[in-house]
Amino acid sequence: MADETPASNDQNTPPTNGDGSAPRLPMFFNTVEPLNHRDHSDLCLADTPNFEFAKEAHLVPLLAEEFPIAQRFFPVVFDSQGIGQPIAIMGLRQGINSYVEDDGGWKKEVYIPAYIRRYPFMLARLRDGDEKLSLCIDPTAKIVQKAGSRKLFDGEEGSQLTKDILTFCERYERGVAQTRLFCEKLNELELLREGEAVVQNGDKPTRFSGFRIIDENKLRELKQKAVSEMNQNGTLAVIHAHLFSLS
Repeated sequence: MADETPASNDQNTPPTNGDGSAPRLPMFFNTVEPLNHRDHSDLCLADTPNFEFAKEAHLVPLLAEEFPIAQRFFPVVFDSQGIGQPIAIMGLRQGINSYVEDDGGWKKEVYIPAYIRRYPFMLARLRDGDEKLSLCIDPTAKIVQKAGSRKLFDGEEGSQLTKDILTFCERYERGVAQTRLFCEKLNELELLREGEAVVQNGDKPTRFSGFRIIDENKLRELKQKAVSEMNQNGTLAVIHAHLFSLS
């Protein structure tokens, strides 16, 4: 928006490419390392989360399952490229996330997208062709420390905290797959159209474009069979949450 394209939400970027060159990392990540006892046995997580890493993220990827709660706090739109990655608009100015406080905290009682809560962890394929995803970490994150009570390892085994993080990341990956299916369905039914908005920012109106939204006219014109199917599988509720968010 505002002629800005969000960073790709590539969930499975490998730590190295097949030719040994550095890959393009997902948003927020400075580096990605497979979490292991040999290299990370002394790592802990800070007791208090710090979201300074997201302070410039005015666009954040969103899962379809998050629409119902996210729509209460931010506009939810779709990327203008590819199948249309869902995006939460976190700020009206490029490079400013309106929900990150000066001290790195998150604005109280505002929903935190799963993409942000997942950092500094992700699941990734370690080598080209790998089927299994491995839990990886960005050790440069401020929340990662070398002392504290929230240890990532108990001896040579991952701690309960690490097991919980792995469970969350696995659930996130399932959400990514479901979101892709959702977006593919929207494209199949040709329900997405280019969006545009004008927001009064002080005395100067700001024009936003470069995103897509659901075409309500085409939604109303859908055949009953398609509407019934989307109602039964929950897709219709997700679409309505998106439409509510635009207000």
